[in-house]
Amino acid sequence: VGRHKISRFIETLVRPHVLPQDLVAAYREMAADEVREAEAHEWAEAQWATSWRRLLRGPLATPAQPGDLPRVSIHVPCYNEPPDMVIETLDALARLDYPDYEVLVIDNNTRDEAVWRPVEARCAELGARFRFFHVAPLAGFKAGALNFALAQTAADAPIVAVIDSDYVVTGNWLRDLVPAFANPKMAIVQAPQDYRDPLGSAFKASCYAEYAGFFQIGLVTRNERNAIIQHGTMTLVRRSALQASGGWAEWCITEDAELGLRLFEQGGNVLTDGASDFHNAHPLLSVRTIDARNDEAIGSANATSAATAQAAR
Repeated sequence: VGRHKISRFIETLVRPHVLPQDLVAAYREMAADEVREAEAHEWAEAQWATSWRRLLRGPLATPAQPGDLPRVSIHVPCYNEPPDMVIETLDALARLDYPDYEVLVIDNNTRDEAVWRPVEARCAELGARFRFFHVAPLAGFKAGALNFALAQTAADAPIVAVIDSDYVVTGNWLRDLVPAFANPKMAIVQAPQDYRDPLGSAFKASCYAEYAGFFQIGLVTRNERNAIIQHGTMTLVRRSALQASGGWAEWCITEDAELGLRLFEQGGNVLTDGASDFHNAHPLLSVRTIDARNDEAIGSANATSAATAQAAR
Protein backbone atom coordinates (compact mmCIF):
# COMPACT_ATOMS: atom_id res chain seq x y z
CA VAL A 1 0.00 0.00 0.00
CA GLY A 2 2.80 2.36 0.83
CA ARG A 3 3.38 5.02 3.44
CA HIS A 4 0.69 7.73 3.79
CA LYS A 5 -1.59 5.76 1.46
CA ILE A 6 -3.42 3.41 3.85
CA SER A 7 -6.39 5.74 4.39
CA ARG A 8 -6.74 6.29 0.64
CA PHE A 9 -6.62 2.52 0.08
CA ILE A 10 -9.33 1.84 2.68
CA GLU A 11 -11.49 4.66 1.39
CA THR A 12 -11.24 3.36 -2.18
CA LEU A 13 -11.96 -0.19 -1.05
CA VAL A 14 -14.88 0.46 1.29
CA ARG A 15 -16.65 3.62 0.21
CA PRO A 16 -18.33 2.18 -2.93
CA HIS A 17 -20.03 -0.42 -0.75
CA VAL A 18 -21.29 2.05 1.87
CA LEU A 19 -22.12 5.38 0.30
CA PRO A 20 -22.88 6.60 -3.21
CA GLN A 21 -20.26 8.68 -4.93
CA ASP A 22 -22.10 11.91 -4.13
CA LEU A 23 -21.09 12.17 -0.47
CA VAL A 24 -22.97 15.39 0.19
CA ALA A 25 -26.23 13.80 -0.95
CA ALA A 26 -25.42 10.62 0.94
CA TYR A 27 -24.84 12.43 4.23
CA ARG A 28 -27.99 14.46 3.69
CA GLU A 29 -29.94 11.25 3.17
CA MET A 30 -28.44 9.69 6.29
CA ALA A 31 -29.28 12.74 8.40
CA ALA A 32 -32.89 12.52 7.26
CA ASP A 33 -33.15 9.00 8.66
CA GLU A 34 -34.08 9.98 12.23
CA VAL A 35 -34.25 6.43 13.54
CA ARG A 36 -30.78 5.52 12.32
CA GLU A 37 -29.35 8.85 13.44
CA ALA A 38 -30.78 8.36 16.93
CA GLU A 39 -29.33 4.86 17.13
CA ALA A 40 -25.94 6.05 15.92
CA HIS A 41 -25.98 8.87 18.47
CA GLU A 42 -26.86 6.43 21.26
CA TRP A 43 -24.00 4.09 20.38
CA ALA A 44 -21.51 6.96 20.02
CA GLU A 45 -22.55 8.53 23.31
CA ALA A 46 -22.30 5.23 25.18
CA GLN A 47 -18.88 4.52 23.65
CA TRP A 48 -17.15 7.86 24.04
CA ALA A 49 -18.92 9.88 26.73
CA THR A 50 -16.64 10.44 29.70
CA SER A 51 -19.17 11.89 32.15
CA TRP A 52 -22.89 11.70 32.82
CA ARG A 53 -25.07 14.40 34.34
CA ARG A 54 -27.77 12.15 35.80
CA LEU A 55 -26.22 8.74 36.36
CA LEU A 56 -26.59 7.76 40.01
CA ARG A 57 -22.97 7.83 41.09
CA GLY A 58 -20.84 10.01 43.28
CA PRO A 59 -22.67 12.21 45.82
CA LEU A 60 -26.06 10.55 45.40
CA ALA A 61 -24.60 7.08 45.75
CA THR A 62 -22.51 7.99 48.80
CA PRO A 63 -23.83 6.07 51.84
CA ALA A 64 -26.08 8.36 53.84
CA GLN A 65 -26.49 8.62 57.61
CA PRO A 66 -29.21 6.39 59.12
CA GLY A 67 -31.37 9.40 59.97
CA ASP A 68 -31.49 10.39 56.30
CA LEU A 69 -32.78 7.02 55.11
CA PRO A 70 -36.58 6.66 55.15
CA ARG A 71 -38.37 3.37 55.63
CA VAL A 72 -38.72 1.23 52.51
CA SER A 73 -41.38 -1.40 51.86
CA ILE A 74 -40.00 -4.15 49.59
CA HIS A 75 -42.61 -6.12 47.66
CA VAL A 76 -41.85 -9.61 46.32
CA PRO A 77 -44.67 -11.03 44.16
CA CYS A 78 -44.55 -14.70 43.24
CA TYR A 79 -46.72 -17.34 41.65
CA ASN A 80 -45.88 -21.04 41.69
CA GLU A 81 -42.16 -20.35 42.03
CA PRO A 82 -39.60 -22.96 43.18
CA PRO A 83 -39.41 -22.40 46.95
CA ASP A 84 -35.62 -22.80 47.12
CA MET A 85 -35.22 -20.02 44.59
CA VAL A 86 -37.57 -17.65 46.42
CA ILE A 87 -35.83 -18.39 49.72
CA GLU A 88 -32.49 -17.47 48.14
CA THR A 89 -34.00 -14.12 47.16
CA LEU A 90 -35.38 -13.55 50.67
CA ASP A 91 -32.10 -14.47 52.36
CA ALA A 92 -30.34 -11.83 50.26
CA LEU A 93 -32.93 -9.24 51.30
CA ALA A 94 -32.34 -10.16 54.94
CA ARG A 95 -28.68 -9.21 54.49
CA LEU A 96 -29.38 -5.67 53.22
CA ASP A 97 -27.25 -2.95 54.77
CA TYR A 98 -30.15 -0.62 55.48
CA PRO A 99 -31.57 0.46 58.83
CA ASP A 100 -35.32 0.48 58.22
CA TYR A 101 -37.22 -1.72 55.77
CA GLU A 102 -39.92 -4.35 55.59
CA VAL A 103 -40.39 -7.21 53.12
CA LEU A 104 -43.86 -8.23 51.92
CA VAL A 105 -44.02 -11.54 50.06
CA ILE A 106 -47.26 -12.03 48.10
CA ASP A 107 -47.91 -15.50 46.75
CA ASN A 108 -50.95 -15.20 44.51
CA ASN A 109 -52.99 -18.18 43.36
CA THR A 110 -50.40 -20.93 43.85
CA ARG A 111 -52.46 -24.09 44.33
CA ASP A 112 -49.86 -26.51 45.64
CA GLU A 113 -49.19 -25.88 49.33
CA ALA A 114 -45.90 -27.72 49.03
CA VAL A 115 -44.71 -24.81 46.88
CA TRP A 116 -45.68 -21.85 49.04
CA ARG A 117 -45.57 -23.28 52.57
CA PRO A 118 -41.72 -23.43 52.70
CA VAL A 119 -41.60 -19.75 51.70
CA GLU A 120 -44.09 -18.89 54.43
CA ALA A 121 -41.98 -20.79 56.95
CA ARG A 122 -38.78 -19.03 55.89
CA CYS A 123 -40.45 -15.62 56.29
CA ALA A 124 -41.39 -16.58 59.84
CA GLU A 125 -37.79 -17.62 60.53
CA LEU A 126 -36.45 -14.31 59.20
CA GLY A 127 -38.45 -12.36 61.75
CA ALA A 128 -41.07 -9.63 62.03
CA ARG A 129 -39.53 -7.60 59.20
CA PHE A 130 -40.80 -10.26 56.75
CA ARG A 131 -44.53 -10.70 56.17
CA PHE A 132 -45.98 -13.45 53.98
CA PHE A 133 -49.39 -13.44 52.25
CA HIS A 134 -50.92 -16.31 50.33
CA VAL A 135 -53.90 -14.87 48.47
CA ALA A 136 -56.26 -16.95 46.33
CA PRO A 137 -58.12 -16.04 44.33
CA LEU A 138 -56.46 -12.79 43.34
CA ALA A 139 -57.06 -11.11 39.98
CA GLY A 140 -54.66 -8.92 38.05
CA PHE A 141 -51.59 -11.18 37.83
CA LYS A 142 -48.37 -9.51 39.04
CA ALA A 143 -49.96 -6.06 39.11
CA GLY A 144 -52.78 -7.43 41.23
CA ALA A 145 -50.28 -8.86 43.71
CA LEU A 146 -48.41 -5.55 43.84
CA ASN A 147 -51.62 -3.60 44.45
CA PHE A 148 -52.48 -6.03 47.25
CA ALA A 149 -49.05 -5.42 48.77
CA LEU A 150 -49.50 -1.66 48.47
CA ALA A 151 -52.62 -1.91 50.60
CA GLN A 152 -50.62 -3.80 53.28
CA THR A 153 -47.65 -1.43 53.26
CA ALA A 154 -46.53 0.14 56.52
CA ALA A 155 -48.01 3.61 56.91
CA ASP A 156 -44.62 5.19 57.57
CA ALA A 157 -42.91 3.82 54.42
CA PRO A 158 -42.68 6.54 51.73
CA ILE A 159 -40.69 4.37 49.29
CA VAL A 160 -41.94 1.14 47.67
CA ALA A 161 -39.37 -1.25 46.18
CA VAL A 162 -40.17 -4.21 43.92
CA ILE A 163 -37.96 -7.22 43.34
CA ASP A 164 -38.90 -10.33 41.39
CA SER A 165 -38.66 -13.61 43.27
CA ASP A 166 -35.76 -14.89 41.15
CA TYR A 167 -33.22 -12.12 41.81
CA VAL A 168 -30.42 -11.88 44.37
CA VAL A 169 -29.69 -8.37 45.57
CA THR A 170 -26.40 -6.99 46.87
CA GLY A 171 -26.35 -5.51 50.35
CA ASN A 172 -25.86 -1.89 49.27
CA TRP A 173 -28.95 -1.70 47.01
CA LEU A 174 -31.19 0.49 49.16
CA ARG A 175 -28.44 2.48 50.85
CA ASP A 176 -27.05 3.55 47.48
CA LEU A 177 -30.33 4.34 45.72
CA VAL A 178 -32.75 5.71 48.32
CA PRO A 179 -30.87 9.04 48.84
CA ALA A 180 -31.92 10.04 45.30
CA PHE A 181 -35.44 10.56 46.67
CA ALA A 182 -34.20 13.64 48.49
CA ASN A 183 -35.20 15.32 45.24
CA PRO A 184 -38.97 15.85 45.76
CA LYS A 185 -39.65 15.34 42.04
CA MET A 186 -37.94 11.96 41.94
CA ALA A 187 -40.64 9.36 41.21
CA ILE A 188 -38.61 6.25 40.31
CA VAL A 189 -35.05 5.05 40.82
CA GLN A 190 -34.21 2.03 38.71
CA ALA A 191 -31.25 -0.34 39.14
CA PRO A 192 -29.86 -2.35 36.21
CA GLN A 193 -29.65 -6.12 36.38
CA ASP A 194 -27.13 -8.82 35.64
CA TYR A 195 -26.91 -12.59 35.14
CA ARG A 196 -24.70 -15.09 36.88
CA ASP A 197 -23.65 -17.44 34.07
CA PRO A 198 -23.18 -15.44 30.84
CA LEU A 199 -20.30 -17.48 29.42
CA GLY A 200 -21.66 -21.03 29.47
CA SER A 201 -21.91 -21.13 25.68
CA ALA A 202 -21.67 -18.90 22.62
CA PHE A 203 -25.47 -18.65 22.61
CA LYS A 204 -25.56 -17.53 26.24
CA ALA A 205 -22.78 -15.04 25.61
CA SER A 206 -24.76 -13.57 22.70
CA CYS A 207 -27.92 -13.34 24.78
CA TYR A 208 -26.02 -11.73 27.63
CA ALA A 209 -24.62 -9.14 25.23
CA GLU A 210 -28.15 -8.36 24.04
CA TYR A 211 -29.30 -7.77 27.62
CA ALA A 212 -26.21 -5.67 28.32
CA GLY A 213 -27.08 -3.47 25.36
CA PHE A 214 -30.28 -2.46 27.11
CA PHE A 215 -28.85 -1.92 30.59
CA GLN A 216 -25.43 -0.51 29.72
CA ILE A 217 -26.28 1.52 26.61
CA GLY A 218 -29.97 2.28 26.22
CA LEU A 219 -30.75 2.71 29.90
CA VAL A 220 -27.75 4.97 30.47
CA THR A 221 -28.17 7.25 27.46
CA ARG A 222 -31.94 7.59 27.91
CA ASN A 223 -31.32 8.40 31.55
CA GLU A 224 -29.57 11.59 30.45
CA ARG A 225 -32.90 12.69 28.93
CA ASN A 226 -35.16 11.57 31.78
CA ALA A 227 -36.67 9.00 29.41
CA ILE A 228 -35.73 5.54 30.63
CA ILE A 229 -38.10 2.57 30.56
CA GLN A 230 -38.94 1.39 34.05
CA HIS A 231 -38.63 -2.37 34.45
CA GLY A 232 -40.38 -4.34 37.12
CA THR A 233 -37.57 -5.66 39.30
CA MET A 234 -35.09 -3.74 41.45
CA THR A 235 -37.18 -0.62 41.02
CA LEU A 236 -37.91 1.95 43.73
CA VAL A 237 -41.04 4.11 43.50
CA ARG A 238 -42.19 7.06 45.55
CA ARG A 239 -45.30 5.75 47.26
CA SER A 240 -47.29 8.98 47.03
CA ALA A 241 -46.68 9.18 43.27
CA LEU A 242 -47.64 5.52 42.82
CA GLN A 243 -50.89 5.98 44.72
CA ALA A 244 -51.72 9.28 43.03
CA SER A 245 -51.33 7.64 39.63
CA GLY A 246 -53.82 4.91 40.50
CA GLY A 247 -51.42 2.09 41.41
CA TRP A 248 -50.23 -0.73 39.17
CA ALA A 249 -52.19 -1.31 35.95
CA GLU A 250 -53.80 -4.74 36.17
CA TRP A 251 -54.96 -4.55 32.54
CA CYS A 252 -51.40 -4.45 31.18
CA ILE A 253 -48.86 -7.26 30.88
CA THR A 254 -46.04 -4.69 31.22
CA GLU A 255 -47.35 -2.89 34.27
CA ASP A 256 -43.83 -1.64 35.07
CA ALA A 257 -43.20 0.28 31.83
CA GLU A 258 -46.81 1.50 31.83
CA LEU A 259 -46.42 2.98 35.32
CA GLY A 260 -43.21 4.73 34.30
CA LEU A 261 -44.96 6.40 31.39
CA ARG A 262 -47.81 7.62 33.61
CA LEU A 263 -45.35 9.11 36.07
CA PHE A 264 -43.52 10.82 33.21
CA GLU A 265 -46.84 12.34 32.14
CA GLN A 266 -47.29 13.67 35.67
CA GLY A 267 -43.92 15.41 35.48
CA GLY A 268 -41.94 12.98 37.60
CA ASN A 269 -38.23 12.29 37.29
CA VAL A 270 -36.76 8.83 36.77
CA LEU A 271 -33.14 7.97 37.51
CA THR A 272 -30.98 4.90 36.96
CA ASP A 273 -28.04 3.54 38.88
CA GLY A 274 -24.74 3.10 37.09
CA ALA A 275 -23.82 -0.31 38.52
CA SER A 276 -25.54 -3.65 38.70
CA ASP A 277 -26.82 -4.27 42.22
CA PHE A 278 -28.07 -7.80 41.78
CA HIS A 279 -28.15 -10.82 39.54
CA ASN A 280 -30.76 -13.26 38.37
CA ALA A 281 -30.92 -16.32 40.60
CA HIS A 282 -31.78 -18.49 37.60
CA PRO A 283 -29.25 -19.60 35.01
CA LEU A 284 -29.33 -17.24 32.05
CA LEU A 285 -32.16 -18.02 29.63
CA SER A 286 -33.78 -20.93 31.35
CA VAL A 287 -37.10 -21.89 29.78
CA ARG A 288 -38.93 -19.69 32.27
CA THR A 289 -36.75 -16.73 31.45
CA ILE A 290 -37.21 -17.13 27.71
CA ASP A 291 -40.99 -17.35 28.06
CA ALA A 292 -41.12 -14.29 30.28
CA ARG A 293 -38.85 -12.40 27.90
CA ASN A 294 -41.18 -13.12 24.98
CA ASP A 295 -44.21 -11.98 26.97
CA GLU A 296 -42.47 -8.78 27.98
CA ALA A 297 -41.39 -8.03 24.43
CA ILE A 298 -44.93 -8.40 23.10
CA GLY A 299 -46.46 -6.38 25.92
CA SER A 300 -43.86 -3.64 25.73
CA ALA A 301 -44.35 -3.27 22.00
CA ASN A 302 -48.08 -2.80 22.45
CA ALA A 303 -48.04 -0.63 25.55
CA THR A 304 -45.00 1.62 25.30
CA SER A 305 -43.58 2.12 21.83
CA ALA A 306 -45.29 5.37 20.86
CA ALA A 307 -45.26 6.83 24.36
CA THR A 308 -41.59 6.04 24.90
CA ALA A 309 -40.69 7.73 21.64
CA GLN A 310 -42.62 10.79 22.77
CA ALA A 311 -40.85 10.78 26.15
CA ALA A 312 -37.46 10.49 24.45
CA ARG A 313 -38.24 13.51 22.28
